[in-house]
Amino acid sequence: MWKDKHLSFRVQYLLIVLLSVALPLLVTNYFMIKQAEQSLLEEKENKLFGLAKQLDLFLEKDYDALLTSEEHGASRAEKIMALNRKLSPLTDRIAALYPGVGIGYYSKELDAVVAYGPSQQLGQKVGEPIAPDHPGRSVLATGRDTLYIGQQMRGDIMNAMHAISRDGRVIGYTWANELTTDVTTQMMRMERNIYLILFIGLILASLASYRLFSHVASFIDNLIDGIEKVGKDQSFRLSEPVGVLGRIPRAINDMVRQLAESRSHKEHVISSVQDGIVTLDVNGRVTEWNPAMENITGIPAAEVLGRPYPEVYRHAPEFESLLMQTWETGIEQKAIDSYFPRRDGRRVPVNSSTSLLKNGEKVMGALLVMRDLTEKQLAEEQIRRSDRLRAVGELAAGMAHEIRNPLTSIKAFAQILEDGFPEHESNNRTYTKVIIEEVERINRIVERLLLFAKPSPLRQAVVPFSSIVMETLPLVESECRRKGIRLSFDAAEEAEIAVDPELIRQVLLNLLLNAVQATPAEGEIRIRVEAGEEAASLHLFNEGEPIPEEHKERIFNPFFSTKEKGVGLGLSVSQSIVRLYQGSLTFRNEPNGVTFTVSIPRTDSERKGEVIGEGTSRHSGGRR
Repeated sequence: MWKDKHLSFRVQYLLIVLLSVALPLLVTNYFMIKQAEQSLLEEKENKLFGLAKQLDLFLEKDYDALLTSEEHGASRAEKIMALNRKLSPLTDRIAALYPGVGIGYYSKELDAVVAYGPSQQLGQKVGEPIAPDHPGRSVLATGRDTLYIGQQMRGDIMNAMHAISRDGRVIGYTWANELTTDVTTQMMRMERNIYLILFIGLILASLASYRLFSHVASFIDNLIDGIEKVGKDQSFRLSEPVGVLGRIPRAINDMVRQLAESRSHKEHVISSVQDGIVTLDVNGRVTEWNPAMENITGIPAAEVLGRPYPEVYRHAPEFESLLMQTWETGIEQKAIDSYFPRRDGRRVPVNSSTSLLKNGEKVMGALLVMRDLTEKQLAEEQIRRSDRLRAVGELAAGMAHEIRNPLTSIKAFAQILEDGFPEHESNNRTYTKVIIEEVERINRIVERLLLFAKPSPLRQAVVPFSSIVMETLPLVESECRRKGIRLSFDAAEEAEIAVDPELIRQVLLNLLLNAVQATPAEGEIRIRVEAGEEAASLHLFNEGEPIPEEHKERIFNPFFSTKEKGVGLGLSVSQSIVRLYQGSLTFRNEPNGVTFTVSIPRTDSERKGEVIGEGTSRHSGGRR
């Protein structure tokens, strides 16, 4: 039947693959576009405000300081033109550096535009006042910076307006704006590229899935035939091909063998359990309540003997008693699974059978045989859990091996291709470089997973905490310089710790990389080592946004990341490393940033540099 429906199943499989791949990609693509658009707008906003603030800085004092003594007595129009002559070269020079951007100055006293660059395109606006409802009026009145998107002097623009304040008094404002059509064009170009990548990814995923299924389908044919034979003859064993797929029939063979071995054991366990027995007389009163029933229900026999049976479970009126149904209706129940409500609130899984007690044709009462299924369910669940864990472990090891082999080949051939391209084919060399970098990234992910799941031995030495910091800082200094981040380290207090320096260096690098990414341009990162009585602590503060409340509980969870390309192992691996030394990795939000703290128990300074033994785990991690 399987072979007859092969083609139909392949079509169904392709549809399932397309849905399972396309839907998440489409959803992800939608949110990615929204995030990218938001990032683009924020980038534009930051750029425009940055230019507006630069104009403020270039105006060292105020507008009057730019005028000569003769110009101070000039008319309003003459003052405007005098200021324009002195400010236009500056606005034109800056505007030339940022094509498409308009920048300028507005004077509150003169109530006019005094400079608007590029002047060749926008100089005609000089001397004009802004409209009464212009957002710039609010800036002049309140002194608060304002971003406005809409129709203004230049057209439909995004306008960043920065108040010029001198001695607590607003004397005007600067602005930097950009036509929204330029921003929209950039967004459309970005969306087109994302959709193109999505389409290509779907085509490649479909082709790869279909080819993989063709191979898997043949394997499944043989697997189903073998399983059918096992069902008829449990001594039969499936063939075990080489590779990852071979682990499936091997696991089935192991499962069949273990089931055969455990069946006799479970049957012995189940047959050894004493069943609970209850009998009622013709009046519905309890006449028998054996010790097994006491264990199941938690109710001593002395409390129920001679009393009506419904009083036994009056604490749970919703309970439907099979015994009472049989006593009232005469209908016997056979092996009914249910739950008995104990007084302590626990519901015991039981299997119950009932029958009428008769002396010939005369009904003398009713009988209940109740079997506690708790141990049976636990035993069955334990066997299933053990099988699942063993299978997952074998599969993970096999998959890691199978993934690494093709990764090595892909990287090698990509390097060969890169070396073979002429220097002028920069695009092709760029593509091969991307392939190599992505292969290395996948390999690092596999290594982190394996190291996180299966620790290996490490060595420890007594070293100064500050030395590890000093060795790690050069790794991020270039990125800090690029972003204009101020990086400082306070090593006033010295403390020694017994650790593997490489592992702690990795922890610090993970935290520093996260901090550099989270810190805005011109921001600050501060590192301080503190020597407490019991532990040495490293405090790493980075300026920027705090960690949201909804992320606090999950930030150290494996695979949790807020980054688009983040793996989510950096902080979880770092925390695992710190815990190897009975230390802690914590964080707290500050008014203007976040502080992460690494605390590790201190050690005797006389053992500095001495290798003190083997540990239990060696990890390497990356950025979250």
